[in-house]
Amino acid sequence: MNLPTQLDGLVVTLAGPEAQARISAETGPMHSDLKFFEIECAGRRGYVVAGVVAEDEDEGEYDEPSKYWRRDWMADIHP
Repeated sequence: MNLPTQLDGLVVTLAGPEAQARISAETGPMHSDLKFFEIECAGRRGYVVAGVVAEDEDEGEYDEPSKYWRRDWMADIHP
């Protein structure tokens, strides 16, 4: 993934063969079951190379416990 830090006016397109070749040259060899997307926003360009994408959302608020984020994650960094 290579994305700008600010995403104003985000446009996502499926990359064509030339863009795929350029991205592959930058990232190195990968398996063939990937999708290449070009990202453009506010005059900046980037890309996402995706294999499998899954989405799931919990019903909580941002400060509530979530099954996706352990409360003790800092213990992994500072045991």
